[in-house]
Amino acid sequence: MSTWSVQLAVYDLSQGMARGLSAQFLGPAHAIDIIPHTGIVVYGREYFFGGGIQSEPPDLFRRNTGLYPIQIIPLGTTTVTQTEFERWCATTMASGQYSAAAYDLLSRNCNNFSHDAALQGLRMSTGVPQWILDVPSRFLSSPMGQLVRPMLQNMQLTSVEGAQPVGNAVPIATAPPALNPWVNISPPTETNLSRLLETPTLDAFSKPLLANDKSTVPLCIKKVRACLGELEQNALDRFYSLWSNGEPIDSHLSKDVCDSICTCFTTDPSVLSFALMLFRVIILTAKAEDMLDCLNWIRSNLGSVESPLHTSTAARALAWTCLANWMSKTSKESSFVDELIDLAIADLPHASQPRPEVRQAASAFLFNTFLMRIQGVEYLDNEISDAEVTLLCSVLESITEEPDALVQLRRLMIAGRILKPRTAVKTSTVSLVQDLGLVEAIRAISLKSPECKIDEQCKALATDLIQIL
Repeated sequence: MSTWSVQLAVYDLSQGMARGLSAQFLGPAHAIDIIPHTGIVVYGREYFFGGGIQSEPPDLFRRNTGLYPIQIIPLGTTTVTQTEFERWCATTMASGQYSAAAYDLLSRNCNNFSHDAALQGLRMSTGVPQWILDVPSRFLSSPMGQLVRPMLQNMQLTSVEGAQPVGNAVPIATAPPALNPWVNISPPTETNLSRLLETPTLDAFSKPLLANDKSTVPLCIKKVRACLGELEQNALDRFYSLWSNGEPIDSHLSKDVCDSICTCFTTDPSVLSFALMLFRVIILTAKAEDMLDCLNWIRSNLGSVESPLHTSTAARALAWTCLANWMSKTSKESSFVDELIDLAIADLPHASQPRPEVRQAASAFLFNTFLMRIQGVEYLDNEISDAEVTLLCSVLESITEEPDALVQLRRLMIAGRILKPRTAVKTSTVSLVQDLGLVEAIRAISLKSPECKIDEQCKALATDLIQIL
């Protein structure tokens, strides 16, 4: 049985000014934090009540109204189909309950519709929070409330450009606004979405992607020993003894082992994959300066068409796994990393890199890179750089054509980590992503029927990204 995720989008019609100004108009006891408007987001559309029941894709609704959610509340999933829900909408309009002329500020407003749509139309167990439903009565219970009721009523959304009436209703024209205490608020040039939106799926991916399986270490030790001299073998044996017992490893020994592994990289192609598999585990405990030779070898050979990292799929995937583990330890800002990012982007598209294990490992490296970069507060206040815009477009381009669900998920994770932590997402960046049709690609993933657990994660994560964009 198919299911669809249901969300409640909460907007502030006063755009942040209600708390201060309502206290001045109504007194502190009757102050309200927001003038709420809500819509039900399901089936890739946003349903709301104004001039009758209307619907529109969420991103278009926000662009056409200039309003952006202050909160996205997940309500769960429904088995009600879009046809069944829109039939319920048409019935409530035909009965007069939510017709274009039925709007009433206290008892039949946009929030009442969202509540009834959730509980009755979509058969959810929860609807609109009670504090939202109580705002009109709280507002109007003040001595000045009845005097400013026309202002509040005229702030409600009626007809929205581009929105389609559900059923046969014809949206009414928007009335000229009455004197509004929140006028002269200029729409923001920077969209502060990432701090306001709830993106539970994206937020769950908050830890680095690590390849830390230790079960293959004994085999790797055996293979690597075969191409080393006696001194190197002894160092490797001491390292393995200490490592397997959880004892500390001094820097000299760690450096000796890393140098031995680097020797294996260059002397015996048959041992290369085992050496890389061992190195990916050592990275998690070794100091950065101990493994520079190994890292430099991987970097130079990833970009060479004549290297074993180009001819061996397994070795190339393991090389990216090593780099993903390395990036998980700390943020690195250097031309070294920038070069690796360019190489990873080249390994993302299915058209240029047909092996899914390579695409999976390269996308893990990119995710860890940007996850660690956002740890600093100073990074959050920076605008998205041109290089990050390029990466954002690269990971989203042709994403619907990616046949591997894990790669698709990680590409969405990368996009989310570039966008979500910012204090502000520039309008120009959002516009570029929209103009390139990438929002539609993300929406297609959010509407796709999942075939496995990873598909479900892709669907939920795509829904989060649509809210940001």
